[in-house]
Amino acid sequence: MSFRATREGDVYAARAYFCGLEMGCFNSGSGADIPEWVPVSEEVGPGDVLALDPNHAGFYRKACEAYSRLTAGVVSTAPGFVLGELPGEHKALLALLGTALMQATAEDGPIRPGDLLTTSSTPGYAMRCSDPKRCEGTLIGKALELLESGLGLIKMPFIR
Repeated sequence: MSFRATREGDVYAARAYFCGLEMGCFNSGSGADIPEWVPVSEEVGPGDVLALDPNHAGFYRKACEAYSRLTAGVVSTAPGFVLGELPGEHKALLALLGTALMQATAEDGPIRPGDLLTTSSTPGYAMRCSDPKRCEGTLIGKALELLESGLGLIKMPFIR
């Protein structure tokens, strides 16, 4: 079969794909990230903040504590070029480079563009890093967008 689409929305083509854009389709202006497939010990979704799972060596889970030193990154929302093994059960795309959307909360105050981001006490969410000393070893990225209150998705580039 030279073309197929899954129920989940993944599309596969045996040869080249042409999207109709003169500049190409790798990055359509909304940002892209470069992820790799990693094993996860719980269900995660796009934009979730991940941490190493201390109970399952080699696995990742949603970050579940504020200022966690186990922080690993974010589940990819716009993969441009995927690294690693093939997808499988209990795996997620961990964004390593580029720009990604992430789940965020204003639990430590409003998030403004340029704010450093760390893990929050809300599982799978990031928050503003209000204490730079406490954030050493816990940073995920830097906010590109505003989140005044509550929960939301914001764009961030990685700052590794």
